[in-house]
Amino acid sequence: MCGILALSDPGTTICGSSSPTISVTWDNQVYAPELIDISLFIDGKNVKSCTKCSSLTYTPSPCDFGPGTYPVTASGDAFQVNKGWVVENPGCEESDNCSFINFDIHQYKCGDCDWRDAACFENAVILLARTGNLSQWQNQLTNCRWRRNANCPDYPFINSNVPTRDLYYVSVTNDCGCPGHAVVGEIKDTTISIENFQNWRFIQWGNLNITPGEIETDDDGKQIYQIPLGCGSTDTKVTIMKINALSVTDCDIHVVYSNPLVIFNIDNLGDVTIGT
Repeated sequence: MCGILALSDPGTTICGSSSPTISVTWDNQVYAPELIDISLFIDGKNVKSCTKCSSLTYTPSPCDFGPGTYPVTASGDAFQVNKGWVVENPGCEESDNCSFINFDIHQYKCGDCDWRDAACFENAVILLARTGNLSQWQNQLTNCRWRRNANCPDYPFINSNVPTRDLYYVSVTNDCGCPGHAVVGEIKDTTISIENFQNWRFIQWGNLNITPGEIETDDDGKQIYQIPLGCGSTDTKVTIMKINALSVTDCDIHVVYSNPLVIFNIDNLGDVTIGT
């Protein structure tokens, strides 16, 4: 078969800016079939397909990927073309176009208090307030603001311009180096049981898809595990909850959690079971 399958170069995208439109075109060069089945993959996931066609286009959202380099592959019949899409960190500024914040937040303040260090708990609350379902506590959070660092602009916890998503507070604990960490969880598919671990996406500190056992490098250059594997006979416990109440007193944020919606135990091999 003669023919040319062409894939446009996605190039480089800054999180929050306009997304590239990726195009795939088929030129049959006279001798090959005029129409073929075409599929487009980003990072191994089939994002769009068409049958008996000569072209397709797709506009990905960089906000759903986060900073990184992602393989882009177009395939059609016996042909395959590969490119790379680079998504870069936006720096200091948030964007109404992004549901998630693609970097660590280092500082926050409420009311007339001085700026304070924002740990994992505050990062999780900020993400839940901005993108999740904490709008019922808007009055409590109205005077709370965050910024990436002292050289960056600051923003309110709640941004009514950002589309909300179904997010949950997630506690990560084990007895081998991770006494406590907080991340945010999102259900990928509401038609699939919440007891399916693969149906959850975990988000924190600019990583929009945390993988258990994954080693990351934070803004200070330290290597960290956000969801470590268990060690020996001790499992890592991942507890997913709602926030039932929230208050701000003496510059501190206080929350009351619901009973666990689901608990996952991760052993030292990465195998996941339902916990209690």
